[in-house]
Amino acid sequence: MANLQKPTINVAIKASTKSTGFSKQNILIIAQGAGTALERQVVENVRDSKVDELFGNSLLKLGIEEIRKFNGKTNIEAIPLKEPDDGEQAVGSIKIIGNAEDAGDLKIKVFDKNFEINLAIIKDESGDDIATKINLAINNLDIATSEIDSTESNKVNVTFFVKGSVGNGLVITTETDINGLDFENEETEGGSGIYEAPNFEELPKRYHTIVFDECLNPDSSGLVDWLDKRLNKENEVVAGSAFMVVNKTYDAVKNYGNSFDSSFIAIFSNSNKMKFNKLPILAASQFIAKRTIRLEDKALIADLVSDPREILGGPRKLSLPYQNTPMDFDLPKGILSLDEAEKLTDAGISLFIPDGNRVVVREVVTTFKTLNGKPASIFKYQNAVDTMLGIKEYFYNRCRAEFAQTRATLGSIYPGVAMTNPTLVKGFVKDIYNELALLILVPRESSDVEKFTKSLTVDLIIEQGVYNIFMQVEMMSQLRGINAILEIGYSF
Repeated sequence: MANLQKPTINVAIKASTKSTGFSKQNILIIAQGAGTALERQVVENVRDSKVDELFGNSLLKLGIEEIRKFNGKTNIEAIPLKEPDDGEQAVGSIKIIGNAEDAGDLKIKVFDKNFEINLAIIKDESGDDIATKINLAINNLDIATSEIDSTESNKVNVTFFVKGSVGNGLVITTETDINGLDFENEETEGGSGIYEAPNFEELPKRYHTIVFDECLNPDSSGLVDWLDKRLNKENEVVAGSAFMVVNKTYDAVKNYGNSFDSSFIAIFSNSNKMKFNKLPILAASQFIAKRTIRLEDKALIADLVSDPREILGGPRKLSLPYQNTPMDFDLPKGILSLDEAEKLTDAGISLFIPDGNRVVVREVVTTFKTLNGKPASIFKYQNAVDTMLGIKEYFYNRCRAEFAQTRATLGSIYPGVAMTNPTLVKGFVKDIYNELALLILVPRESSDVEKFTKSLTVDLIIEQGVYNIFMQVEMMSQLRGINAILEIGYSF
């Protein structure tokens, strides 16, 4: 529904070719659902007590629960998608080689560290007997079903519980110190089926953060086009960013990233060269939970930041880089080279990476690559997009509050009445810049303020009562690297 309020306020973002006013956040999660909620329709203000009923045993339910583990504050809304009738489920396997030479414990994580089974193994137990135990245990999980292979009795075939390519590339991990046993685990494959996307044009509300998985194709579904169009929508601030994790081979992930060119889509890799045992919707949901709690005013985020001066959440975190945010993942199998990681970054792909015995976020990039048909990097990084949207939202809301009902004149201001002229408006805009500087969204050195002031023009079209304002605003940047040359010697 269009915003009909007066005065109309249009704040258009013009990306430079040169090299309180914040609304309550909303998260939108889009994934396969299986409950009473209508498919492809938004469920607003999701209550934790209603998740089981509304979404059943589904990826949507799992994603919401993952968000709530790390963020109990931000409002969640959800769109359930119906499984395709003609789709197929992905299937993986566990094969047990040998016999147990001693007693011990066997730990198995099925498709994600959240789904763990622990089995007591008896000395001399055969691979066939252990397969039977594993089969029974997996069938008690909500995330999968299993059966003993028809030709190999020491092999368990494990089927992901949801149809579609979203089930491909999932892994099963096994841990044990029992002598005599080895395991051959195969990733899931064979999942197929197309999910019908929602009509994004019917969503009037602003979603600051959207999370989804491969049930939804961000291009053919219309998601990318919808997000791009919302940046400079007239008389409203409704733009937001969307996040997903993809399970593909390294080359397929890189090609996937290169197929997009948008400031508002961020894609994380879970490739075969550095593989995490994590469901894509859960990995993405955990990240966006931490992203959004950082922005909640006065939220305690000491566990998410490296510097004790940054332990409280709020709008200032829009410009604080995401790199080194800790993730609750097991360490991956395999590791990328620096060159491989940089090539993914260039393709618009973000990474989770090992850091000692923990996993952290590398840098979060968007798929933005060109501006007006030419290579550009101004909105390559998620923090640049966040900072830009924060500046726009703050300016919009401050103007909306200050000038809700006022006169306009090219002459002098009368005392004691609601009235504006170009000089007053220009002074107000300069005040907004100083407020943005206190929020660490723009630099505040005297030279920066001077440059901003020189660029600022305010013109009033008196017969229309419309102010035309132009300004050049430098965003706060982030430290992403240090290049140093150390010349070593005994004397110089």
